[in-house]
Order: sequence, then structure tokens, then C-alpha cells
Amino acid sequence: MIELKNLTKIYKTDAETVNALNSIDLDISSGQFLSIMGQSGSGKTTLMNILGCLDNPSSGKYLINGLDVSSLSDDQRARLRGELFGFVFQSYNLIPRMSALEQVELPLMYQIENKDRKLKAAQALESVGLVDRMHFNPNQLSGGQQQRVAIARSLVVDPQVILADEPTGALDSNTGEEIMAIFRELVEIKGITVILVTHELHIAEFASRVITLKDGLIISDKKV
Repeated sequence: MIELKNLTKIYKTDAETVNALNSIDLDISSGQFLSIMGQSGSGKTTLMNILGCLDNPSSGKYLINGLDVSSLSDDQRARLRGELFGFVFQSYNLIPRMSALEQVELPLMYQIENKDRKLKAAQALESVGLVDRMHFNPNQLSGGQQQRVAIARSLVVDPQVILADEPTGALDSNTGEEIMAIFRELVEIKGITVILVTHELHIAEFASRVITLKDGLIISDKKV
């Protein structure tokens, strides 16, 4: 589904040139659960941003279902991002005065009518076990429940790929494992491709494949 070919990303400032990614080759199959590990500065965030069509490589190719993403305009990348990807972050990014249902409706605001939007949002919340909390605001939810809302919000657009950046970083270990079980279920039952960035090995190993980056290079690629 995803192919990176000789992908390089270089950041230049007046003081220095940083090779964030160095000739990365990577294939990711549809329905795969992949974790990306590495120390700070290893290139994890840069790789995630390019995969999510938030940034362009300096050279090389990025293909999704055979489409060369690196050749698209900003508007075309934005459209592709909205159609294919769901995003989950460590900080949840919830709006304080909106209910869980309203949060999940947001990505659909300009796509479908109000009645259908509410139904689809409720179904997404049900899929993460929060149907009984749909009218609660973030301050009425635990950290784990807030992250479930964020996952439901990513699911409501029917993504082919979910990109999760340190989704358990602000959670205790038990709650983190519950969140990872949800991701695994999305892969196994719905066939969604999940790509996860984490610093924690026991979290990474919920995936079926773990790659490790160092200095912009893939130094390890193993099945779990």
C-alpha cells in the first residue's frame, strides 16, 4: 500500500544542514500494524509527517496505492490526507467545551448532513466503547477516555491508514495497553493500517512489525 523509495529529507538553516532522513526504503502492506521507534532526533517525526502528507521529501519517492505523493501539489496532498488518513496524538487535541459526540462530528462538518453526521459519530464512539459518554465534555473524561474520543474522531472519516504519534505517552501503563488493544482490533477486524510512533518497547510490540530509526536510517526492521 505504501512504498518509500530512496526517501531523503534535508533541513537547511544558516548555521547547519540536517539530514533528517537518509535514503529510506520502506514498504508497508495494507492492514499492517507498524511501530516506529528511535531516540529523539532519529527521524521518527519527520517520517510520520511525510507519511501523513504533512511534509514533502527533499528527494526520493513516496507512493500510496501506486500514486506518487511526492509529485502532488499542496492542495492535492491536503485532499489525499483528508481522504486516506486519520490522526491520533499524545495530547488528544480535544476542544474543552464540546461533547465527545461533537468532537467526533467535526471531521464530517462539511461532508454530510447533520442527522447522518451524528449517527456516524455515535457509531465511531461505540466502536471504542464510549457510547455511554458521548455527551460528556473532556473535563468529565479520564485521559484514557479522552484518547478514545480522539481515536473515534480519526475513525469517523473511514480512513485507510491511522497515524498515531505517541498515543499512550500521557497515559498510565494499564490505560496505555487498553488503547493499544483498540488499535490492534482496528487492524484485525476492520483491516485498517496503523502506523504508530512510540519510545516504549512494550507498546511498540503490540504491533506486528517494529522498525527502529537512528540518524535518519532504518537500523532494524523486525516482525513481532
